[in-house]
Amino acid sequence: MKAERLITYYDHHFNAAIQQLELYKQKSRPEALHQFRVNIKKTRAVFKMLKGLQPGKKLKRINHSVRLIFWKAGDVRDLQLKTAWLKRSRKKELLVFFKLEEELGDADAHFKKDIPHYENEMQELAQQALPLAENVMAQDVQAYFGKLVLHVKLTVTELPPHNEWHQLRKNIKQVLYSLHWLEETITLRLQKSLLIKTLDQLQDGIGHWHDEMLLKEWLGEKQAFLSEDTKVVQQFDVVWKKLVASLLEHEKAIKKLFTRINRMKFVSLREQ
Repeated sequence: MKAERLITYYDHHFNAAIQQLELYKQKSRPEALHQFRVNIKKTRAVFKMLKGLQPGKKLKRINHSVRLIFWKAGDVRDLQLKTAWLKRSRKKELLVFFKLEEELGDADAHFKKDIPHYENEMQELAQQALPLAENVMAQDVQAYFGKLVLHVKLTVTELPPHNEWHQLRKNIKQVLYSLHWLEETITLRLQKSLLIKTLDQLQDGIGHWHDEMLLKEWLGEKQAFLSEDTKVVQQFDVVWKKLVASLLEHEKAIKKLFTRINRMKFVSLREQ
């Protein structure tokens, strides 16, 4: 039996990504760009599974092309988030000093200029990849999901070092994505399980932690170029201390979730 829910999932998210890209071109809404990237992540999750079943140059080329567009959108999204963060923090002097709004405007204009090309390319890629998804069988999806869960189980038996947290989050998200490719009754049952809910909380917590780590690294790079303007230096010190304190809180919450997950039983798909 074919994996019909996988096919529907792939088709929905690839087309949703194209629609969000068009919406961003027309309305310039940051949320549309965010949703574009979310849908691309879900599409590429399917590619990741297909890679193990149908390796070849065709899939590799499609994935590479989609990834490049994802990265281009990511450059703009990164600047949007930094700008929004400083605005929320009410640090106008830092915003002006870093020239973030000017940088964002230039990057956004360049990206939008290429959107028509990206849309055409993605329409073609969507059609090229669809037959690959249509060849997947339901038992392939079940086997893949089982392997993913086992891998995550082995990863969370003890707290990994910080530099492995982001990859762990990717692995957990792959589990959560592939959950929607299973038979609907199994998906609904698993979504209610405390384990799946806690894994979702863990990946979300790591995501917030990782975002702030990237902000901290970015601020660290900027620190050497600070002016002697007192307001700029004061505002930098305030946001730096706030960021360090927030990171510590995220780490505490993440460690608690690891402890909670280790007390849980990782059940097999058959047991569900």
